Amino acid sequence: MKKLFFIAFLCSISGAYSQGSVDFFNRADLFFKMYTKDGLVNYKALKENSSDLDWLTNFIATEEYDKHVEKAYLINVYNLSVISQIVHYPTLVKDPNTISGFFNNKGVQLAGEKVSLI
Repeated sequence: MKKLFFIAFLCSISGAYSQGSVDFFNRADLFFKMYTKDGLVNYKALKENSSDLDWLTNFIATEEYDKHVEKAYLINVYNLSVISQIVHYPTLVKDPNTISGFFNNKGVQLAGEKVSLI
C-alpha cells in the first residue's frame, strides 16, 4: 500500500509541471551560471554569442507559463528581459535607466502579449 501511495505521489508531482517549464528553468539556471558571477552579467560574452539568451527570450515570448511556478517564472522573465534588451541595444549600455522608456514601454513579449517591465 505504501508503494502504491508513493507511486501516485510521484505521478502527481511530475504532472504538476509541464516539460516546457522544466526545460525553461533548467536552461535559465545554466544560463545564469554561465553568464553571471557575483551578481554581474558578462555582457561581452553575450554580445559575442546570444543564442542561449535568444532561446530563453523566444520561449518567454511564445509559451504559456505554468501557474504552479508563476512567481519564479516571472522573476526570470524580468531578469532575462533586462539582459536581452541590454545585449541587443545598438550601443554599449552602462545603465538601463539612461535609455528612455527602457522599463515602461511595452517591448517585452510574454506568452504572446506585449508587456512592460513595470
